[in-house]
Amino acid sequence: MAAARYLDRIAVRRIAFGSLVLVGVVAAAVLSFPSADERQGERLRAAGVSPDAPCEVTDTEPPTVTAGGHPSQDFFHAGDPFWEEDLAHTIGDGFVVVRYRESLSEAERQQLAGWIDGRDLAVIGAPDLKQKEVVRAVAASRTLSCSRFDAGSVQRFTYKWSADQRTSAAG
Repeated sequence: MAAARYLDRIAVRRIAFGSLVLVGVVAAAVLSFPSADERQGERLRAAGVSPDAPCEVTDTEPPTVTAGGHPSQDFFHAGDPFWEEDLAHTIGDGFVVVRYRESLSEAERQQLAGWIDGRDLAVIGAPDLKQKEVVRAVAASRTLSCSRFDAGSVQRFTYKWSADQRTSAAG
């Protein structure tokens, strides 16, 4: 009878030890995977944007450009004529195209235009009638979409993209 109790204790110990190991392995796996918010924060940081910005960064495919050229101006106000093919062409050339919702306030639109227009930034600004985001900055392989107007995030995204392009070209 004592031998039976001893063998039962060994079996219970093995089951308990195995259960603890299993729980530990599962806990380590769960803790090692970042949350969706943590992954988005990392993408924002990698794109030069603060993780608390009202924006998100997504990876995108480069446009397939078969037509278009460089637009006649750097910033297009609502009602100014432009060709979508020209915008896609400049993205393919390494530019960032900043699209804004037409409902953007006049002050915000002027702030955006003042930053883009007449400067040698490799940035084009244009309205988008169908756009849901307040502002969207599109580069060849990543896009910044902001739910609120955040000029600083758009600028940092653009500067980081340009720096990455220079680094890539030099390397």
